[in-house]
Order: sequence, then C-alpha cells, then structure tokens
Amino acid sequence: MKRTPRSRRRALRRREMQPPLRNGINAARVKLPAGSWQTLAQWATDSFGQEARSAFARGDFTADCGAVLSGREPYRAGARIWVFRPVKDEPPEPLTLPVVFENERIAVIDKPHGMATIPRGSHVAQTVTVAARRQFGNDDIVCAHRLDLETAGLVLLIKKYECRRAYQQLFDRRQVSKTYLAAAAPHGDFPPGVRGRYILNLYRPSGQPNVEVWEEGTPLPAGISVSRSVTDITFKTAAGGIGLYELHPHTGYLHQLRAVMNHLGVPICGDPLYPRAMTLGEQASRPYRLQLLAQELSFSDPYTGREMNFRSRRGLACISAPG
Repeated sequence: MKRTPRSRRRALRRREMQPPLRNGINAARVKLPAGSWQTLAQWATDSFGQEARSAFARGDFTADCGAVLSGREPYRAGARIWVFRPVKDEPPEPLTLPVVFENERIAVIDKPHGMATIPRGSHVAQTVTVAARRQFGNDDIVCAHRLDLETAGLVLLIKKYECRRAYQQLFDRRQVSKTYLAAAAPHGDFPPGVRGRYILNLYRPSGQPNVEVWEEGTPLPAGISVSRSVTDITFKTAAGGIGLYELHPHTGYLHQLRAVMNHLGVPICGDPLYPRAMTLGEQASRPYRLQLLAQELSFSDPYTGREMNFRSRRGLACISAPG
C-alpha cells in the first residue's frame, strides 16, 4: 500500500491537534519564548496587555485539541499553545459574497476589489476565506488559489477537506485557464486584436514590495534567482484615453500581471505599487482601485471530468462597457 507523504501526515496531525475554528477564524500556533514568567497570565499580559484578562475569560488560550488554558497555568518555555488573537477588522454587518456557482464540493465567488483572499496581518474577518466560512456555515472552506487584495473577480472555493488536494493540484499543475481584464493607457506597439506572448523573468528582492522584471536573455546579477513568467496579452479596444487589455497568464507568480504590464510601459490604472508606490494619501484619493479583473476561470473537474467555465459579473470602474 502506498505510504502517505510526510507533508500530508504532518498536515493531518496538525489538523487533529488544532482547536475548532471560531466564527471561521483559526487559532494561531505559538511557541512560548524563554523568560522569567511564572504563570501563563504573566506572559500573556506582557505580550497582549490588559486585554489578556478578557482573553482568558473567553477561553482564547488553549492546548492541543482545544483544551482551554487558565492564566494560572505554570509557564513552560518552549511549550506550544494555541491563541485566538483579537480580530481588528470585524465588520459591523455580516459580509455577503456574490456566488457564481455552487455544488457539494466547490463554490465560485465574485470577489470585490479591496478584499484579501486569505487572513494575513490586519486582514482577518474581512477576507474571502473567513467571510465564505461564515456565509456557507462551513469551517472547512479554503481558497484553491489567491487573488491580490486589489484585484477583483473569480475565486474558486473548496468546501470539503478531502477535496482540497484535487482542486489545488489543478492550479499547481497549470491545468486552469484564467482570463483577466485590465485597463491601462493604449500602447502603439499593441495592434488591436493581436495576441502577443511575453516571457519575462520576475524577481522580488528581499524586503521589497514590488517585483522586478528582466527580459529573456538579459544577464542577471550574481546570486539572483528568478521565476520565468509567461503571459499572453491582447489589446482589445480604447476609448477616452483608456485601453482595455485581455490577459492570459500561463504561470501564476506574485504580481505577475501588474509587473509585466508596467514593464511593457502600460501600468494598470489605479495600481498603488507600479510604476511607483503611492503614499497612503494618494491611495485614499484614487478615483478607483486597481483596474484588474479575474474575468474567466475554466478547468476540467477532477471528480466528474466535466468542463467547468465561469465568468465574472463585474466590470471595471473606469470603463463603461467592459467588453
């Protein structure tokens, strides 16, 4: 019998030990640092302030499998516990994600601009993952792939834990066809209706938010490791000084479409990072967010073999007729 891969066994073990989600949100795994604290409450107060007292009252500190820990527990450096951290972006009203398709295994939602896909940093409750878990009443829901916070459009959700691997592998193996729409300035080198393929090397320097681009064949600095991106781009039409582009990425790297469009001299309208990073004031005063839309998603369902094709109902704010 084929042995379960070690990474899979670790994931299953972690799932067994992790406490149940609360309102769609995971607890964080924390390794207690070395220190002179005598009780768990002393460490928690130094780490989280006076809010720690309320957190213990709510049962926010747990051992494996969800056993609630009290502040009187002896402090043991190196021990691992689970912590339900405060959620700073809890919405005043429940969020509702537009549903394009749903069956027993998956759902496809139409994400708005400005919503992160997965919880990270200050984005927790107001993310696709958490909002979907609450909306569908299903804590097993995960996103099969990611969209940038700034990008709107289609996101595939996996509803069953046992189905995750099959759908995520579609993206890992590049068996999903994706079409994006982007608004940017017209460019004379893009004949209307002609699809061009752009093979470019992408690199994100450590500590830098934006991605740098090198042409194929360009000598790279020593020690630089790049990702080879492939993107098909078609210039569709122009009106009012704004062009509409159709983008087909064959690879899926961080900021790929945004970095490639910027490199070609047509940064996407409303982009807060390309060609330069906007200040917070500039971001707040933008007439619209990044004008990039994940418009279409197509794949062969790994369980039924059926061809699945979905299309976003959204448009781009700076274009009255998105095409």
